[in-house]
Amino acid sequence: MANKKRQHFISQFLLRSFSIATNSKSINLYLKGTNKVIESAPIKSQAQQKYYYGEDAIFEDYLAHSENTASKVINHIKQDYALPNLETKNYSFLLHFVMMYAFRTKASVANTEEKINSGIRKIAQYDKSLSKIDFSKYRVAHPEPAAFNLAHNMDNWVITGDLSLGLLKNETTTEFIISDNPFIQFNPIQLSRKKFPNNGGLLSTGLIIFFPISPKLYLIYYDKWAYKINFDDERSVSLTDDYDIHNLNLLQAISSEETIYFSSEKNTQYIKNLADEASWHKKDKHVNDEVEDKENPDKKLLLSYYLEHLYNPDFTFIKLTDAARMSKDSIGMNSYRNDEIVEWMKMDKSKLKRNN
Repeated sequence: MANKKRQHFISQFLLRSFSIATNSKSINLYLKGTNKVIESAPIKSQAQQKYYYGEDAIFEDYLAHSENTASKVINHIKQDYALPNLETKNYSFLLHFVMMYAFRTKASVANTEEKINSGIRKIAQYDKSLSKIDFSKYRVAHPEPAAFNLAHNMDNWVITGDLSLGLLKNETTTEFIISDNPFIQFNPIQLSRKKFPNNGGLLSTGLIIFFPISPKLYLIYYDKWAYKINFDDERSVSLTDDYDIHNLNLLQAISSEETIYFSSEKNTQYIKNLADEASWHKKDKHVNDEVEDKENPDKKLLLSYYLEHLYNPDFTFIKLTDAARMSKDSIGMNSYRNDEIVEWMKMDKSKLKRNN
């Protein structure tokens, strides 16, 4: 039996970066469900659940190791504004830590479960045995959903290894916030072209990942083929426009599931307004479309995707490259930015099937 009953889906060291100025062990938070602000809440009790990853503590220990190595890298970034170099261990430690947030949060776990169930409900329309089930009463669920989500996706962090990394420095008086789902997956190209199935793919052309590490710093991973960043130096940019800060905070609020965390009590009304705006933008919709099978016109395929929102701010520090402006991507889940990683994924999944 594990002695680590409290298992966090948001790292405590990350939340401490957003702690109140007078107490590094406390943080301010906004609860979306009740529209309530709680000041100076203890960080140790935030974003955690009893045996969230399971009683054997395998995943808890796995993530603790990732957090330990990444925390040193992040502390270095915060102190020196220096990012780790590509193809170094520190770069991999940081990428792995960030990418685990695509799979470890409660929002991600709930998203996976609903994706499975919404797909089954769609298929049930054409299956005699499934059509007899009342899906308003029954759902497919895993006894340890967080462990399942991590186990299923834990190797997928490498598929974003081709993205470029930059550092966004907040030079305004408005602080960055963080939430219980801090990983922001954003694809302005696919959103602008209304190619929503591509929008949610980690392999899709045009992917951007935003991840906050302090009230003044954000990491940005981006598709270099699609975007150019107006960096001050080689890999960092100073943000002086409140428009950019607000839109990063808004995307974070949209991404949040239940809780928004913030440092300064002076921002309470701003947080409430931000949450209201985020709720207006959030779609939180699972779509299951029937599409034609090009190889077999007599059959239909199920195209499933998640639509979180349609908000597409025009950040001042991001510009499309000439190649991206000229590109005409086709709809579907086949607009990949890196064919080598796609082939690796196919081989990896094929190997997994053989082993099973």
